[in-house]
Amino acid sequence: MQIKKMTNCKILKATILILFLLLVPILYKLNIVVAESRSENNKSDIVILKTEVIPSQNGDKIRKNYFSNGGYEEICIDKNGKTKKWVSYDKNGNLLIEIIYDDYGGEIIHLPDWSVESLKEKGLYIDPSQNKSLSDEPDDVKIESQIQQNKKEQSPDFSTSAIANPGAYYDVETNPILYRIEYVNGKEVKIYARHTLGSKHDDNYLLTYGDISSYQGTSSKNVALPYRWEDVSYGTKVEVRNLQNNKKLVLYRNDFGPNQIPNTDLVYRIMDISYNYMKELSGQENNLVYGRTWLQVKQFFN
Repeated sequence: MQIKKMTNCKILKATILILFLLLVPILYKLNIVVAESRSENNKSDIVILKTEVIPSQNGDKIRKNYFSNGGYEEICIDKNGKTKKWVSYDKNGNLLIEIIYDDYGGEIIHLPDWSVESLKEKGLYIDPSQNKSLSDEPDDVKIESQIQQNKKEQSPDFSTSAIANPGAYYDVETNPILYRIEYVNGKEVKIYARHTLGSKHDDNYLLTYGDISSYQGTSSKNVALPYRWEDVSYGTKVEVRNLQNNKKLVLYRNDFGPNQIPNTDLVYRIMDISYNYMKELSGQENNLVYGRTWLQVKQFFN
């Protein structure tokens, strides 16, 4: 009986040893896969390996950072040390994101799947030549008591430092939409959009009050709105009026911005236009003015 117990014990130990020897390589491989997966997704693992600074004749410079994952970024800095543009690429040189900054903290954002071709495929593009005429904008928003009520409800709980007309009526974005989160070369970029705030009218027309800023875009005809492309398509015709001089322009959307970053003055912004348009609207290329926009949305999103 004693011998039988000892034999069974030896058999059990041998079985355990064999199973252990069989499982070790499997577990080892699994561990490598998990480790590689964590390393791939761990942003802290991506570090700058090399930096180049390329000066230009006008005093600006481009700082180029090369990352451990093979990607790189280019940061354009003006002669005063202010960042004008940030562009990030993957290891194959493909664009990941481009952000253009205006002089009032605004961010105009370009993504690969926000190209004209991509938006056309998604049905979020309107050919400017096919745009119908805008209906006449209303003289003003609704009754004064309702304006004051809206103003009270929409007042953010932070102090403002870069708004054009403090004390005026604004359609303030108090709860920006987290539209996209992009992970680019170890950085997290949050992109916020604006709800279709303002007074709503027949045929999906929207009248919105806020600030209009300017930026040096990729062309002389850049027009950025902070709405999702699903709500206001590329090519949408928009009338913008400067309420400080009553000058107005009819333009076409072709950019996204300013990014509606929560708890910043950017939630007062309703539009960003290129320098030449701002000069037509206000007499100055680089400016921040109080005004309103009148446009036809694809859909309301509240």
